[in-house]
Amino acid sequence: MTALRLHLPAAIADVVLRRAASQARLGPESWSSPIQRRKLVDALCARAAVFLKGDQVTAFRQGLLNPGAARDHKSKDQMEFSIASDEDILAARQGTIEQAQRWAASGIARTRAATIVSELARNIYLYAQSGKITLSKSRGRIRILAVDMGPGIPDVNSLFNGNGRGRGRGGIGLQGSKRLADIFKIESTPGNGTRITAELPLQ
Repeated sequence: MTALRLHLPAAIADVVLRRAASQARLGPESWSSPIQRRKLVDALCARAAVFLKGDQVTAFRQGLLNPGAARDHKSKDQMEFSIASDEDILAARQGTIEQAQRWAASGIARTRAATIVSELARNIYLYAQSGKITLSKSRGRIRILAVDMGPGIPDVNSLFNGNGRGRGRGGIGLQGSKRLADIFKIESTPGNGTRITAELPLQ
């Protein structure tokens, strides 16, 4: 089943959060800080659950957390996947396989790229609840970019010594993803989300 999408312009999302913060007598930091913004969104979604169905609440939450994120974008050399549910993880993996095939990637490259995308999507959903993955091709290479506005990672090095997010639930985790890529870079600041870049050759 395809997850319900909500395209919410950034300006509208900000108005919704500002009004909610004002009604709760909260200051500007309640929507400017990523962590406080998530708390405010969670509170709004709890209230919305009274008159919205489960998938509608999820779409509403995604729209507030990732304002301006349109439906998955697709072009000749780039594809974007919005991640906010288990279904999105599966869709991102399948979409990666299909796009890599269109790029004439080798079977090994398709499998590696799909596995990395699947694991990055899983981590977004588990630890940040929502985010985006961009798949692109340039100079004979596949580039994967995963971005979320979650709580961030306090100690990136701990990911690769058997602690924290480095070990996936039911998958190979970030440790395994790093081994599958030629280039694997993590940029993260506590409270400001995480940005992960992975690259591998098409052949």
